[in-house]
Amino acid sequence: MKRHALIGLIVAIAALGVGELPVQSQNLAAAALSFTESKQINRTRPIRVETARDVKLEKAIHSVYPDYRQLVSKYPDIFSRSSYSYRKFDLNGDNKPEIIAFLWGTIYFCPKMGCPTLIFRKVGQDYRLISKIDFTRAPIIVTPQKTAGWSNLVVNVHGGGRQFNGTDGYYLLRFNGKTYPSTADEGTQLSKNSTITGRSLFTEDYADSIRFR
Repeated sequence: MKRHALIGLIVAIAALGVGELPVQSQNLAAAALSFTESKQINRTRPIRVETARDVKLEKAIHSVYPDYRQLVSKYPDIFSRSSYSYRKFDLNGDNKPEIIAFLWGTIYFCPKMGCPTLIFRKVGQDYRLISKIDFTRAPIIVTPQKTAGWSNLVVNVHGGGRQFNGTDGYYLLRFNGKTYPSTADEGTQLSKNSTITGRSLFTEDYADSIRFR
């Protein structure tokens, strides 16, 4: 669904009443951030997220979603509950960590099919977007293997109403020299018998995340 159509749907729902939406959004966020128990990932090592608010990261996220502030102003009961978690991690071996951010909390970011993962790199004093990967669910796994000099990622895909190119499960995302795939299911689905290794991100309870302003 295109973003302008999704926003229109959210606004239409808001006109009917917003009383139950925050609870629904929180439940969705909790499900998105819950650590998936699976033999496939029991050899990964979790990494704690950052806990300090990053104003420059929030500015960069706003540049990806320029209409967000306007929607918060008009419909604060719906849109003001968004949050993010992030972790700095060197994905390309240049000893300069990229910033991996996971957004959640409202249906603006997280319709039933999942939430976005954003990857930025620091350029000067600012953050530049490298990848926006939609329809992801925690955990996000950084594997030891690389493509085009960047770490391969493994993401959890669960349809929730969207027709994915295959079935639910874990998908391998490779860097193409410029970016990662724009949606989780554009990657390669891994066999349910495969064992995934690497560092797993965003496995903590969602209460550790930061309210997005």
